[in-house]
Amino acid sequence: MSDEREAIERLERRVAQLETLVRALLSLTPGVHAAPDAPTSPHPAPTRTPPSPRTPGTPTDLEQLIGERGLLIVGVLALIATAGFFLKYAFERGWISPELRVVGGVAAGVAIATLGERLVARGLRSYGAALIGGGGALVYLACWAAAGAYGLVSRPVGTGLLFATTAAVTLRALFHRLEPLTVWALVGAYLAPVFLPRPATDPVWLWGYVALVGITAGALAVRHGWRFTFDVALVGYYLLPLGATPEALSSVTGMVYLSAGGVGALLATSGRAWPEARLGGPALAWMTLVQHTDSVTPDGARWSALAGGVALTAVSWWQGRLQALFGTQRGQIQVHADEAVFVLNPLALGLLARDLGPRTLRGWDGLVPVLTAGLYLAPGWLRRTPHLLAMGFALAALAVVRQWDGTAVAVGLALLGVAAASAERWYDRRPGRELAVWLAAAALLQVFAQNATSRPGSDPAFVGTWALGWYVATAGALASGWLWPPAAPDTPVGRRWEAWALGGLSILVGGSIELRRFFHGLAADLSISAFWIVYAGALVQLGFWRGSKMIRTAGLAVAGLAVCKIAFYDLSNLEALYRVGSFFILALITLAAAYAYNKRR
Repeated sequence: MSDEREAIERLERRVAQLETLVRALLSLTPGVHAAPDAPTSPHPAPTRTPPSPRTPGTPTDLEQLIGERGLLIVGVLALIATAGFFLKYAFERGWISPELRVVGGVAAGVAIATLGERLVARGLRSYGAALIGGGGALVYLACWAAAGAYGLVSRPVGTGLLFATTAAVTLRALFHRLEPLTVWALVGAYLAPVFLPRPATDPVWLWGYVALVGITAGALAVRHGWRFTFDVALVGYYLLPLGATPEALSSVTGMVYLSAGGVGALLATSGRAWPEARLGGPALAWMTLVQHTDSVTPDGARWSALAGGVALTAVSWWQGRLQALFGTQRGQIQVHADEAVFVLNPLALGLLARDLGPRTLRGWDGLVPVLTAGLYLAPGWLRRTPHLLAMGFALAALAVVRQWDGTAVAVGLALLGVAAASAERWYDRRPGRELAVWLAAAALLQVFAQNATSRPGSDPAFVGTWALGWYVATAGALASGWLWPPAAPDTPVGRRWEAWALGGLSILVGGSIELRRFFHGLAADLSISAFWIVYAGALVQLGFWRGSKMIRTAGLAVAGLAVCKIAFYDLSNLEALYRVGSFFILALITLAAAYAYNKRR
């Protein structure tokens, strides 16, 4: 008992110490008083929460928004316009010397910016930031007048002064964590070369200046998470050279400049949910590279453009090789952007390599896609990475389409489909069977599109070039279905039936085409009807042999199609003997199928 009593006394002492500590903490909180020995009431009095004060600078309604933001913007713009009109009027009237006008503009801008700094320190962040921007704009106008209208300094010196003004405003924006001020400074830096007279020298100087501004602003935007700043930097990086020096971009240096912007955007936005920049950077690079590559572009610039496309693809491959793309994270906008970048860059390289590449690569249009396919297939195979393998097979298919035409394309796509299905069946390289279905469909589409558009009349039925492609494409679809594992009893049939359906439909359509080509007139109609009936019977028999209701249903569907043809077409168009033969074959096959169904029951 003594031990239990000592334990209880120790607990009571600890509770007393905790109560003392809580009272001390409550006494330090303003407006809160502790009642040490007040009994706990079963119905405590309701506490009244004082209204939270409104955050300074946050508009509460339309009136407040117009008063705080709208009038502020109008006032700053009016101040800048006043300075601009004054400089223009003073220049026209010959008032005070140009030197004094420039110095006065700079002094006024610095004074207004200083006032804005003090207001920001007092808590008026929006108002003070606007004044800092307005003061910087006055300094911009003064520097522009010194280097442009008045000609007091050279163009490089004037551009340097404008860049220094931008840097000063940017530093204050970083110090106060104000992104709008950074955007304003960035726009001013981009517009500096536009304000001044156009350069008469090498445009590389302009590109270097724009690249310096864009890279600096982009790095600051990434560091502080300023998405809009990065977008403005990216747009200005491309827009200014395209507007000022469009002809010069069709050079080696111009191609390097254009591709570098897309590469930089990919590197800077990795891991960030900035889809417009992550997709827009490479898209702008590809569009501008193609736009400035024409028939008169020298091979050196073409090599540079092709190297830029390879760099874009290499970066997207490096960033996507270990990511969980096309998986479970489907709801994230960042994942969608990464997936689009992963797919579009290599496809763009494969499609545009002929237009971008030098003339020495003409005739080898599939070379670049097949080399790029190897870049994806090798690590995808070794690491069993599904999205790398899928991209590799897609690029290999693109290489087949770009290099050959006609039957060769159908054969190549069909063989690639069989290879993809085999890779998953025997080597567990997913998603081979999924790709096999798509490749089989593409091969059959090529076969039948070629028959409708470019098959020569001299190509014989069943043994010609088109028939060879038809055989291989059909066999590829059927093989892809055979390589697909059987579905479990409690799961859907899956894609293997899609592959078999493609093969079966190809046999029906292709056989009808060849019979129409082999026979002529009424004999062709009779042969097609007979083929459909026999094919329907074969499907029903195969369904009984395999124990597959789906195959038997397909056979009945083909039989119904044959019955409709005989009843509504053959009966009115065939002559007596052909009509007798058509109905006789229909009777034999349908009676045989009915006998099989009755016997099974």
